[in-house]
This record gives sequence, structure tokens and C-alpha cells, in this order.
Amino acid sequence: MQDQNNQNDSSLISHLEALRKTLIHCFVALGIGIIPMFFAAPYALDFLSERIVASTNASLHYFSPMEVFLQQLKLAALFDVALCFPFTAWEIWKFILPALYEDERHFLRGLVWLSSSLFVIGVVFFLTLCFPLILKFGVSFSTESLQPVFGVSNIVSLGIWLSLAFGVMFQFPILTYALVRWGFFFIRICSKKASLYHYPDFDSGSSFDAAGHCKPTDAGHSHLFAF
Repeated sequence: MQDQNNQNDSSLISHLEALRKTLIHCFVALGIGIIPMFFAAPYALDFLSERIVASTNASLHYFSPMEVFLQQLKLAALFDVALCFPFTAWEIWKFILPALYEDERHFLRGLVWLSSSLFVIGVVFFLTLCFPLILKFGVSFSTESLQPVFGVSNIVSLGIWLSLAFGVMFQFPILTYALVRWGFFFIRICSKKASLYHYPDFDSGSSFDAAGHCKPTDAGHSHLFAF
């Protein structure tokens, strides 16, 4: 009995040691990656400003001495996480790999890369299509006595949070597939419900409800986000 307890303790210690090494490797990679991303952040902010000027004929303003610097740090941190994501994902994958069966390894290996690709597609979809539309919609309210003034902090925060929201929303196909694969839903049952109770209409309603909570409340962008 004592030998079994000692074996369990040593197994727990080895797992904690492996977790510690994984976290150290991830944080070291993030610390190294933040340096070049900090120098790239000003160019990204200039690119964002040029896109705003080109699409809305408006300009960005900052209202405190440190605002631009803080937004550059925020962009640098975001780019750093994106740049180091393959390495951190690989480290996490190596940590959980010994506990998985062969079929689980094969499934999760494809799932990680598919999830990453869909997240990038969602972010690119927002930045290239939806973000300019949101800015144009905001500028459309301007009058002779009401002119838009965009703050750097507001624009950067809006772009980051909605980029993350679109990236997460593009994970829904994977979530649905995983729920079906793990037995929470069955394709045959879903098909019967779809034919008897018009289940796709319920899916559309859920999509519009989620879009209303994640996006501004104008109808055009809510429809686009729900799609």
C-alpha cells in the first residue's frame, strides 16, 4: 500500500515537472517573440490608420500622451501570441500526448490544425470585409454639426475584440462535429428533428441571437455576423 502511494506521488511529481517545463518553454517563447513584434507594432498601427482614412476619410486621434504607446504594446502582445501559437500548441500537444490513445491522437492532431486555420479565416474575414463596413456605418451618422472623431484606443480595442469574436464563431463547425463524434448528438436524430420540427430555423435563430450579443445592434452587420 505504501509502495503504491509512493508510486502515485512520484507520478504526480513527474506530471507537475512536465507541466512546469511546458509553461517555461511557452513563456520564454512569448518573451523572445515580443521583441520583434514591438518594433512591428508601429507599422501595423500605421497600416490600420491608412485603411481607416481610405475607407472613411476620417483620421485617428489620441487623447493622452501614452495612449499610442499602450496601443502599440497591445498590438505587439496580440501579434506575439499569434506568432508563437504554433510553438505553444506543439508544447501543449507534447504534454498531453502520453495520456492519449492512438485514435484520440489522430483526431486531436487534425482538430488543432483545423481549429487554427478556421480561427485565422475568421479574423481575416472580419478585418477585410466586416471592419471597413462597421467603420463606414459609423461614419454614415455624421452631419455638418456632428463629425466623427476616432480614438486610437477605441479603434484598436474594437478591432481586437471583434477579431477574436469572429475567430471563435468560426469554431462552431468543429464544436458541432465534436459533439456528434462524442455522442452528445446523433446525425439521424438531428435529421428527423430537422424534417419534423424545422430544426434549421432554430439554428438560424440561435445564430442571430448570438450575433446580436457579439456585434453592434445594426441589422446589416448582425445579419453578416450571423451568416
